[in-house]
Amino acid sequence: MNNELIHAKLKENNPFISSASPLPFDNKNPDLQQLNRHATQAIEQLVLYKRRQPSLPLAGLILGEAGSGKTHMQSRILRNLRSKEQQTIFVTVKTFRDPERITQHLLSEVFISLRQTHSQGRNQFDMLMDELMKVYNERRESEGWNDIKRLELKKFLARDIIGLDRNFLKCLIIYLSGDEETRFDVLEWLSNGLAEEDSNRLDLPLRDLDAMSDAQREEEAEKILKSLGLVFAYAKVLMVICFDELDILKTLDKEATLAWGNIIAMLMNNLSGVLPLCFVHLDTWEEVIKPALSAAIEQRLVNNLMALETCSIQQAEALIHDRVIAAFPDPKDNAEEIFSWLRNQIGNSLRRGLSPRQVIDLANRAINKPIKDKENISLKEKDSPAIESSQEIFEAVKAAYDEEYKNVQARQLIAWPPNSENLTLALEAWLRSKEEFKVAKVYGKYIRLNAQYKGVQYAFVIVVPQVASTATAAITHGINFLQRSNGGCFYLLETRSYRSTWKLFDKLKDEFINMGGAVVELNKETRVQWYALVSLLNRIENGNVNLFVGENSRPATRDDAKSFIKTLNLIDLSNFSRPEVKTPPAPDILPVQTEKNGSDILFDSLREMFTDTSIKLVSIEKVIENLAAMTQIKISKPELTSYLKSKEIFNVIECSDDVLVSLASRA
Repeated sequence: MNNELIHAKLKENNPFISSASPLPFDNKNPDLQQLNRHATQAIEQLVLYKRRQPSLPLAGLILGEAGSGKTHMQSRILRNLRSKEQQTIFVTVKTFRDPERITQHLLSEVFISLRQTHSQGRNQFDMLMDELMKVYNERRESEGWNDIKRLELKKFLARDIIGLDRNFLKCLIIYLSGDEETRFDVLEWLSNGLAEEDSNRLDLPLRDLDAMSDAQREEEAEKILKSLGLVFAYAKVLMVICFDELDILKTLDKEATLAWGNIIAMLMNNLSGVLPLCFVHLDTWEEVIKPALSAAIEQRLVNNLMALETCSIQQAEALIHDRVIAAFPDPKDNAEEIFSWLRNQIGNSLRRGLSPRQVIDLANRAINKPIKDKENISLKEKDSPAIESSQEIFEAVKAAYDEEYKNVQARQLIAWPPNSENLTLALEAWLRSKEEFKVAKVYGKYIRLNAQYKGVQYAFVIVVPQVASTATAAITHGINFLQRSNGGCFYLLETRSYRSTWKLFDKLKDEFINMGGAVVELNKETRVQWYALVSLLNRIENGNVNLFVGENSRPATRDDAKSFIKTLNLIDLSNFSRPEVKTPPAPDILPVQTEKNGSDILFDSLREMFTDTSIKLVSIEKVIENLAAMTQIKISKPELTSYLKSKEIFNVIECSDDVLVSLASRA
């Protein structure tokens, strides 16, 4: 084949188009077994120890730079576990942001993985149930039960698994006897909660996460995780949990790292048969995680530390070779000739010490360059200064987003359940990408963001309710905002968290719209870009989007992504038109005892601010700022201080230069 034909073939079917490793369950790329073999063997030995002694508190720490193959290593672990037919559940845990909701995040991620296919079209939770039934049948036979004397499964499990939560046990029984739809709903109830009608149909109590306080939500999640751990131990099944994308901890408060450390401690000490593996960049470990951990947790992680290596030239060539061969399996394609041409195009840029991602990026750049003489390319690169192109940055970020869009589109039902935190993150990033918006994060149960646009204040109600009363309360909050302010309000309606039987909500929604409010409906098509944006932000903040300048590369930042994010159409800007004023605007200073519909607006807003968020101790200046964003209430510092002192549920600490406020009791 001539050079032009080979080049055309590679551009049409480019096996290096993405340097991001797919999720372990989806990764079909060839595995270069010779790379990081020592780490693979060490992890396999750790799994063996844990299998032999499930109660042994073990964890693994895998250190590697961006692009060193941490996610690909997880794919290898999964393949090896499956190839040896070991009864092991494999779980991946991605980025978390809120330390007050980390246990619920872990629970959700565990069940996302449990829904993944294990074999023969059945998921990992099915495999766990198979092993549970094996133990049940073995015990039944060993105790000499007959059909008449047989102890029913529910009583058997309650007798033998001490500490198993009653509702969790009920879920197991329903799952084992239910059809496909019922089994799906059971897993939904356990992981993210379930709509009221569906919970009633299963005869399960309501788990409306958006109606719970953070403390209640975390307590519920821990209870379910511990029951799951008891079932794993009883069924003699090991669960390997891989924590990835931990670089987000660099951007969060120390409390987030402490919360993550507590999660690792819980998994090691309280859940028998669970092995946490932590994949993290070296600098994140040294600068952020290690200083925040207790000595005991740090030591247990360091005891099983594995460092990932960069590629030798031979390994880099093998990585490129194997991908080309896999992409062109037809002998008529002459894959070896294609590889030789590509290797020649890359030239001396392929050197020792590159990460797998850098090797893949080099191959991709060689494919996308015009065919040139190698010496001329080197000369040009040597003589021309490297200048970052805004268009190249835009295209790189767009390419990463397009990948995430396809992933979300394919896996939204399982991997991206309705989530108010993710929707808030996407909307905040989109609004901040546009210079004309001034954005403030709001510490409220229903109103999560506030933005000023062309002199008008807009509030954003973001919830994913499982019950009509929560949806009704949320839309009422939007109506109250419109009544009290001269601004506008948006209600984000994630259609998976809506039921047509919510008649009162529908009536209030119409009233909300008539008052100038706007409903943003996130259906199967429109919500994909919201969750794809979240996935893109996670990649960027974990250093997994690369930008190239000459022969060098650097990780993309949020600022790099702004020019692309602003092109997305999360909300039609025509909705940001100045709403018609329905009521007179609120006065500059609202009397603290103003009553509306029999309730103290200020008291309700303050109680909501402290009870339903992560706020524990905060400056009164911040309280005033949040009140203005949530409710348009404007109040002076002395007046608010006096008001808070008059209410027993608040603690007020007067310092020399500030006033600090907290909730006296979170009960």
